[in-house]
Amino acid sequence: MEKAFVLVYAHKPGISAGINRWLHGFCRANPHFVPLDYVHPADPHLERVLEEALNEFNFPGLKMHFLFCPSRNASCTVPTFPSFRSTRRAPYKDV
Repeated sequence: MEKAFVLVYAHKPGISAGINRWLHGFCRANPHFVPLDYVHPADPHLERVLEEALNEFNFPGLKMHFLFCPSRNASCTVPTFPSFRSTRRAPYKDV
């Protein structure tokens, strides 16, 4: 195996940025792993989390769960994400 994607999961709002920062450092130290950004649908700073991972860290893509159910009895909804356009110009350098 030459490369493998790392898929992480934020189980609650507000922790995506910290997980992505850890993932960025981990993949820089272990270049055979390729990071994918993860955002929680209810993250309070969703656009900033996306900008940091995709533009500053240059992650090649992202993972998100579109359906978010706070409990088994709650109805699931599709979250509304802010419009976001990556300004990334070069592919992830370690891929």
